[in-house]
Amino acid sequence: MTTFHVLKLGDMLPKNLLKERKLVAVRDSYFTAAGENYGSTVISIVITLQHEYSNKQEEIYTVAKFPPPGEFWRRVTNNSHTFRNELAFYQTIFPTLQCFQKEQNSGKTLEFFPKFLGGRLSLNPLVKFPDEDAIILLENLKEKGFKIHDRYIGFDIYTSKLILKKLAQLHSVTLALKLKKPAEFEHKISPYLEEYEIFTNEDGVFQILVNNLFMALAGDDFCCPYLDRIRSTVNTCLGNFFLPKNTLKFRQDTFATFIHSDLWTNNIMVKTYMNKVQDVKLLDLQLFEYASVTKDLLFFLFTSVESSLLIENLDELITFYYKELKENLEEMKCCDDDFSFNAFTTEMKTVASSIGYFHVIRGFPFIFSATNVLCEGEEFTREHFFKCIEFSKICTARVRLTTRVFIKQGWI
Repeated sequence: MTTFHVLKLGDMLPKNLLKERKLVAVRDSYFTAAGENYGSTVISIVITLQHEYSNKQEEIYTVAKFPPPGEFWRRVTNNSHTFRNELAFYQTIFPTLQCFQKEQNSGKTLEFFPKFLGGRLSLNPLVKFPDEDAIILLENLKEKGFKIHDRYIGFDIYTSKLILKKLAQLHSVTLALKLKKPAEFEHKISPYLEEYEIFTNEDGVFQILVNNLFMALAGDDFCCPYLDRIRSTVNTCLGNFFLPKNTLKFRQDTFATFIHSDLWTNNIMVKTYMNKVQDVKLLDLQLFEYASVTKDLLFFLFTSVESSLLIENLDELITFYYKELKENLEEMKCCDDDFSFNAFTTEMKTVASSIGYFHVIRGFPFIFSATNVLCEGEEFTREHFFKCIEFSKICTARVRLTTRVFIKQGWI
């Protein structure tokens, strides 16, 4: 078993956990299989506490996230910003949203993120970006019956709507905070929505992905007549994809606010009872950004809903999400004509054709890879990246299906 030797772990734990208790043991193991999480190293840590007077012991099941090993992937994903931002989500952004939502008396609460137990960027309190001692400590949802769904299958309609309900709630609260308390949004949220570079096209890696994309589409009879249009859309998307994250270019979108930006099957955990999903938790806030909520919606739908069901139910799912969003905004008394369904679908079309298509497509080789390219504990290198962007059969099928739907919807 790999041992991570987390220094001063007890210093991060909530004070109520350590009241009349002391930390006596720690054991760890990998939480995710190799290749299941590229953005960070995730391990499970079982913390044993002992009561000072009775000597009775209890175990606290946690998950710890660390920056990923390897300079290449840290550089490509700008981990110095993304890790800092995820920690800020749990320390500052999430509590701010919860407090605001409570003030609105809507009767709803944002209870679909794991409980935060502690975290730091460094043992040095003056350090502003993560170093080798950076860590985010969360509750272990597996111990509460949550699990990650099979990414190769995707979610059914019932579960997809349950997730969309949560997503619409997150979006509506951040939109309402921005509109009703702009100063608080600026003070508590905006510091983590500044522009920064991410996903650099190092060694032309994304151009190779684009070449693989068109090789896949060339073999599809439906897509072939539209290749010029698809290439034009991809070129537009690429131009926007390589702009700094949180670019001012998209700040004026009506539905622009704080979004997750990476919501797919592996970043969602579900709890099932009698073969039916009862609860949902959203994970991995590393890539959040200020952008249109439709960007989040598109990414989730095309990466995570069962493909055959997506074709048959796309319009229904889009309408369901919009109604949830609007209802939440109305409850918080900040929904006007600017948030009409026509404005929403118009913005979705603009986002889909300007950034959304490539935002979805670039995720497919990683999500639908034929095999994991990493061994346990191995760092993600340039060679691994080239291996990842090869299209598996299931990736090719999903790319073709998604492109057909974008064409039929008038988004390409």
